[in-house]
Amino acid sequence: MCAIAFHFLPRNAQGEITSTGNNKFTILILVSQIIYVIFYALGIGNVPWLSQSEIFSYNVRGLGTGMATATNWAGNLLIGSTFLTMMDRMTPTGAFGFYAGLCAVGWVFIVGWCPDLSGFTLEEVGEILNEGFGVEDSRRKRIELALLGEEATRRRGEQLADKV
Repeated sequence: MCAIAFHFLPRNAQGEITSTGNNKFTILILVSQIIYVIFYALGIGNVPWLSQSEIFSYNVRGLGTGMATATNWAGNLLIGSTFLTMMDRMTPTGAFGFYAGLCAVGWVFIVGWCPDLSGFTLEEVGEILNEGFGVEDSRRKRIELALLGEEATRRRGEQLADKV
């Protein structure tokens, strides 16, 4: 929405945006950016931070978390250092469209190749991630847990709590 709204902002003869005051497209840009931040924070934005605690075993958790954090900040640096140039060279519509495309690719990656590891022990996570991404294994194990029934799931939860 933001990329589309930037396209319709009034421009002068040099092509620079001249929108001042209340304009329905400036309000749309503001609202779409607020909505983006909300959904990013509730969705894909926390995936790296949650995945770190589920994927890395205790003996490599410090190194793995450090590398994942460095990768996250490197991405932030890359976006922060190229954003203004992209706004200038690709126009605001192109820059926000590009970032929307990156988000779509990220969403497809998360849905297709990141297994849901919540509720599994570290040993089970190791088994799931032993070969490949483990998406199918995590789905299969989740179905097996659902078939165990409510009582068995409760006992399993108690056993996990006792280990902690």
